[in-house]
Amino acid sequence: MNTCKLPRHAQQLAWLDINSSAGHEYCRGMTFAGDYARACHQRIHANLLKELGLQAITVIENHHNFAWKECLADGREAIVHRKAPHRRIQESPGSFREA
Repeated sequence: MNTCKLPRHAQQLAWLDINSSAGHEYCRGMTFAGDYARACHQRIHANLLKELGLQAITVIENHHNFAWKECLADGREAIVHRKAPHRRIQESPGSFREA
């Protein structure tokens, strides 16, 4: 059963075998993009704190629109894709509310 809601001509873009050469290349690129974004945010926050004469009491990272390999609480490894910068609940197709 095909559950992909993309038009037929674009359905091949909806998945990528993570164990293929292209899948490995994609993961490397996504990891690089995430690392770059993290470094930029760290620099922005450090500069802002310095300018304000403040120190951070804690750091919370809230990654979104990236897919990373992560270790789950039960020890399994999984690809996790966070689509929004904060938690949302889908009430109906195309409709989200903040949790």
